[in-house]
Amino acid sequence: MIIIWFTISVIVLLYLWDKNGFKNPRFIKCSEKFNGPKTIPIFGNALQYLAKSTEDALPLAAKFFNIYGDTVRIWAFKRFVLLTKDPKFFEVILSSQKQLTKNNLYDLMHDWLGGGLLLSTNEKWFQRRKIITPTFHFKILQEFVDVFNYQNNIFVKKLKELKSENPFDIYNMVTLMSLDIISQTAMGVEIHAQNDDSEYAQTVKEMTYIIIDRMMHIWKRPNFIYQFTSDKVRYDRCLKTLHSFTRKIIEKRRETIINEEDEGFENVDDDSIGIKKRMALLDVLLKSTVNGKPLTNSEIAEEVDTFMFEGHDTVTTSTTFTLYLLSQHPDVQKKVYEEAIKIVGYDLSVNPTYNQLQDMKYLECVIKESLRMYPPVPIIGRKLDEDMIFGQTLIPAGVNTNLMIYHLNMDERYFKNPEKFIPERFSETNIRNENPFLYVPFSAGPRNCIGQKFAMLELKSTLSNVIRNFELIKSDIPLNIIAQLTLKSTTGVHVGFRQRK
Repeated sequence: MIIIWFTISVIVLLYLWDKNGFKNPRFIKCSEKFNGPKTIPIFGNALQYLAKSTEDALPLAAKFFNIYGDTVRIWAFKRFVLLTKDPKFFEVILSSQKQLTKNNLYDLMHDWLGGGLLLSTNEKWFQRRKIITPTFHFKILQEFVDVFNYQNNIFVKKLKELKSENPFDIYNMVTLMSLDIISQTAMGVEIHAQNDDSEYAQTVKEMTYIIIDRMMHIWKRPNFIYQFTSDKVRYDRCLKTLHSFTRKIIEKRRETIINEEDEGFENVDDDSIGIKKRMALLDVLLKSTVNGKPLTNSEIAEEVDTFMFEGHDTVTTSTTFTLYLLSQHPDVQKKVYEEAIKIVGYDLSVNPTYNQLQDMKYLECVIKESLRMYPPVPIIGRKLDEDMIFGQTLIPAGVNTNLMIYHLNMDERYFKNPEKFIPERFSETNIRNENPFLYVPFSAGPRNCIGQKFAMLELKSTLSNVIRNFELIKSDIPLNIIAQLTLKSTTGVHVGFRQRK
């Protein structure tokens, strides 16, 4: 056993070694400008920070900020990392056209998401962003409202069928609804997840756990070691399921497009939901070219994998936490209900229109405050492509940075009483000309979330439809927040639903 561990240690050390030794001299010089926890030889802070569980990650970062300041230096073997909750640091990174590369931890998602919009960089990222951006034009979003309402109504019907006001963990039900919405809007394919459950949704949940566990335990990162662990078998099984699911969606949509073209039309009535078929994101990918050449199947697949994951997981997180907060604050819930009734009316057979959703200003404040308290993506990671000046300090290319959105949002200096749910802080009368990088739930700058308007519209649609049908009942089960690929609660998100009369 000793020989085995010695051999593994030697392999790991050789893997970590490079021509500059364990630490790049430029990194060392930069690290001297920042405070951070005491390091130990070779390992740096790896054993102290990276080996912690997912439940410890956010509290540990908060502890570091309290001790060492708004920007903290961490050494993970030879890798130099800066954790920051400084909005000025956020601005320098996020506003730059030159700092577009995600940090090294995102590499662990590459087998799953490939070089899609989330992970790609440089010219490939610019090309894909240019192709995809038109699919989120407001005229297309207007048409998507019909799909939102259609899937919301299924969700409401499922809640009514439960015939119980007892609070329960709503995460799975919301996940299935969100999955149906992103499939039908962005992919142009109905998958009926709310009626048939979804192996895909459960596999995404398992895959995100596997990836974040690997991120937290540095000895699991090298592939030549990871392939011998028991997690690798689970990982391969999940990967096969996820890729198989999205490939079937591509094949189904490609077949539909071919049939429509053979019949001489592309915009036909869909009697199942009474709307016209629209140009879905997947349609755009199937018909797009780069330098005169169509996208390959693998290039299309990596974008579909990316949007299927991001398009349902982040919205699920936002929806569940907002419903939870409304259930915990009856006074706020009452205002949301009154606004929805004033705009849409009491007739539950009438669904909100695009313009009516835009008019729900108080609900928008509620959503923004929920995103502040529980940002779906609590951390943004970037690896510097070029040297960067922050204040008087040169931060060299290659440094990994973690922009800690969750911790910035809970900073008393920027958000008074940050632990309290106060939607009014985002009202027009309270908005001040502050640093726009103080609040970045959808990121900011060139790599801001391409689907943020889509997400906000979907959230408004779902929440207004639910609140018109139900009074939300408070649960005594508290949240236990952890940072995975998106923010989660290990205790679930419990809400009760009392049907309105």
